[in-house]
Amino acid sequence: MRKVLSLFIIMFVCDVLAAQEPTSTWPYLYNDFQDATVFFKDGSKRECKVNIHILNSKFHYLEGEDIMEAKSADILLVSIGNDSFYSKQGLMMKAVAANDKGFVGEVTVVDMAALNSQGGAAYGSSANSVAVNRLSSIEGSGPSASTNHMNLKNEKDLGVLLPVEKEYYIVTKGNVYPANRKNLELLLPSDKKSGFKAFLKQNKISWKSPASLLKIVDYING
Repeated sequence: MRKVLSLFIIMFVCDVLAAQEPTSTWPYLYNDFQDATVFFKDGSKRECKVNIHILNSKFHYLEGEDIMEAKSADILLVSIGNDSFYSKQGLMMKAVAANDKGFVGEVTVVDMAALNSQGGAAYGSSANSVAVNRLSSIEGSGPSASTNHMNLKNEKDLGVLLPVEKEYYIVTKGNVYPANRKNLELLLPSDKKSGFKAFLKQNKISWKSPASLLKIVDYING
């Protein structure tokens, strides 16, 4: 029993470390770059260390100790441990609920409204000037402009916590629908619009629950 409990604690601690809150000097989903398999649309694949940059949901990888940005248009799937990310509409979507007809994609982004409401308290001090510069520079990093991994990691604690929010998408039949009632209803196939309101009410769809949103995949395919 003690061995099982110890294993659980170790796994819990590892999960916490891997999913540490992003900061203005480390605006990433994971605490460090993770071993991953990247599958490309041309059928090739590559093993490398990767992370998800939460500004505009960008995919970054290590080239030696340089952080590079990949072209999301070339990527099909990124497998990071038990997490699977699909590249859709320029976003790296984590599949958080799925069946044989489609999946619910989750995108972690900076909550800009909350960030702006912090005002000068978060970014006004000279102590956080490095944070602002790093936040801007890493956003534009790519194959022709790299940022050093260890330098950025060493400055992680210089930043302030970034408020984040989860955005959800319905992916099915090659289409991507925002998990938002108004926008989704506008984009639905014409033969699915008339009964959509009744479906939502009958199934008590929760727009923040992946399991609930997966029912919409079945509705679109029904």
